[in-house]
Amino acid sequence: MNTMKIVRLHNKAVLAVILIVIISLKLIHNHIQTRPKFHCNNRDNRERHYQRGEDFYVLENYIRADKQFGCAESVTFTTHGDHRFLDNLVNIVNRWQGPVSVALYVPGTDFMPAVESIAYYRHCLPEVSADIRKFVSFSLYIHNAHMPAQKITSEQAIAIKPNCKVNPMQKWSQQSYRSLSNLEYPINTGRNIAIEAATTHWILPADMELYPNPGLIQDFLDMVLKDDNENNNPRVYVLVPFEIQEGQTLPDTKPEVQKMMKDGTVFAFEERRQCRQCHHVPNWDEWKSAEPKSILVSLPVYLE
Repeated sequence: MNTMKIVRLHNKAVLAVILIVIISLKLIHNHIQTRPKFHCNNRDNRERHYQRGEDFYVLENYIRADKQFGCAESVTFTTHGDHRFLDNLVNIVNRWQGPVSVALYVPGTDFMPAVESIAYYRHCLPEVSADIRKFVSFSLYIHNAHMPAQKITSEQAIAIKPNCKVNPMQKWSQQSYRSLSNLEYPINTGRNIAIEAATTHWILPADMELYPNPGLIQDFLDMVLKDDNENNNPRVYVLVPFEIQEGQTLPDTKPEVQKMMKDGTVFAFEERRQCRQCHHVPNWDEWKSAEPKSILVSLPVYLE
């Protein structure tokens, strides 16, 4: 079977990866039949502000991608973090080449650094900025107890002309309001905001330091069209994640992963840390030795 994989790049010697799933997201707008045996609901990516529970205020799709996708047209990569993680967008967008929904936590004075960082990545990197503008939508969320003194509208944010000579990772890396205030990062809130802002039926939720393999969108859509799911029941497809040593070139294909596993530069998640059984992959030995196929296939896994 071919591989669906996620790899994480970080400034540590060995990289950590979490379990990733593709989730069928049910949306709530005009019901249409878009593919044989496949029904979903289209949704636009308009900006929306709302109160989320008692703690957070959300600016959904505060800065929107130029291209909008129909519900069955693609798969959305949904992710979250703060402005210090936005450098990962370069690898995500280059490898994904499809819709990306990002939720950024911007308490207090982190609001403007986040907005300026977004402007930098949308305009200052000739090799990828056009694709970031095309594919990536940004939602912001703020803790009610840490509202920023300075906020600007999305129109003002889009109009920012960034200083492309100054990398925001260098400018803001030591000036995080969240870190200085010792605020816990609301990971589940960010993950859910990014998911709910997506406009496609299928989504891939991931940490921002996790990179998908190229070509996954079309391979996955081709697979689910052949899948026997007459009742269109919700399904979860679990990906096999890997860790990779710092300084190694990211693998794109299963043969590359297999080769790097043999030389020890790529290994399964948690293979070298505690609780390996917590992330055990069913039929792992069979997967490692199997030759890749030209198409993705799904195999049922029954959990006890």
